[in-house]
Amino acid sequence: MPRASGKTALLIKESAKTGRPIIEPNTSSARYVEEQAKEMGLNIPEPISATSWNGGYYRGSNFNR
Repeated sequence: MPRASGKTALLIKESAKTGRPIIEPNTSSARYVEEQAKEMGLNIPEPISATSWNGGYYRGSNFNR
C-alpha cells in the first residue's frame, strides 16, 4: 500500500481484534504504533521491535504457537 494510506491503522485494528502483537523494525516505530493505538482508543499487545525479537521468543514468551 502507498505511504499514508492507513496501513498502520489497519494493523492496529487487526491486532486489537486478534490479540496478536505487531512487529516493527525498531523501537521508535514500536513506540509510535503503541501511541497511535492509544489515540485510536484501541487496546493492543505491546508492539515488538525486530531488534528485540529472537526466533519467536520475546521477553521469555513464545509466540510460535
